[in-house]
Amino acid sequence: DVRYNEMDFGTVQLQLRPILAGVSIKEFQAGNSSYHLIASGAWHRQEKKLTEFIGQLDSPNLSGFLQSWGLPASITAEQAHIRFNLQWSGAPYDVNLAKLRGNFSFTATNGQIVDIGSSAEAKLSFGRLLTFLSLQSLGRRLQLDFSDLKAKGFDFTSLQGHFSLRDGNAFTRDVEIEGPVAAIAITGRIGLQAKDYDLTIKVVP
Repeated sequence: DVRYNEMDFGTVQLQLRPILAGVSIKEFQAGNSSYHLIASGAWHRQEKKLTEFIGQLDSPNLSGFLQSWGLPASITAEQAHIRFNLQWSGAPYDVNLAKLRGNFSFTATNGQIVDIGSSAEAKLSFGRLLTFLSLQSLGRRLQLDFSDLKAKGFDFTSLQGHFSLRDGNAFTRDVEIEGPVAAIAITGRIGLQAKDYDLTIKVVP
């Protein structure tokens, strides 16, 4: 197994070929029981000093993949698929959110967004609010039964969206989340570097 910092890549296969002023990454494959990644690209070492990657990542266990790469397991899903076309200034191992450019798409099925409240101290997180608004839970509300609000997170049957990356931000116009509680549409900007948001969220219970 190959590890880099907190990232557990699992088994890795790499095919390289020298090109003028750089290296062609003919094939890069990595994976373990929770994901499989295949990509190709190039490392321009002189004038551009740029890395380019295009590929896809498929996961039958999204939370397991996130944990293996040292990321918060804030989303679970039975299946997840990511397609990407990315580039950044510097070497392949020098990924910087401020320098990242390109686009990617994400789809996931049958999962949960875990603890999506704005803060740990929030009295009523976003996920709990959606549950509260659910028409399917109306009968429970009329009986003054709010026990289901103790659960954190938002269950979904499908989650999909396309993103473009530039200047440390991810922009989207078409994130859609379908679940038994509500349908959600999201457009706007996510600040990957500044960790801020400028989003318009439409919720249909």
